[in-house]
Amino acid sequence: MTEFLNIPLFDDDFYKMAFRFVLNLGFLTIIIRWLYYTSAKRKDYLFTYFMIGIIVFFLCFTLKKYELDIGMALGLFAIFGIIRYRTNPVPI
Repeated sequence: MTEFLNIPLFDDDFYKMAFRFVLNLGFLTIIIRWLYYTSAKRKDYLFTYFMIGIIVFFLCFTLKKYELDIGMALGLFAIFGIIRYRTNPVPI
């Protein structure tokens, strides 16, 4: 049973996303662990940098998948930027 309510469970896009995600994690590891951590020696931000990279990857993949207009993408970016500056910073 590969479909549920006429929605395919796995298709080529899933495999593309999985491959690109593994590639993204590899580059994130190189940049964060080997370049940033060797010079800064701070473990406080390692998880945060990984999560930001993963979230940005999924946002970009989703925007590419659904082919949203560039105006829509900039609007989403502006909304998230406004929300970020209106919230109180949380200490580590």
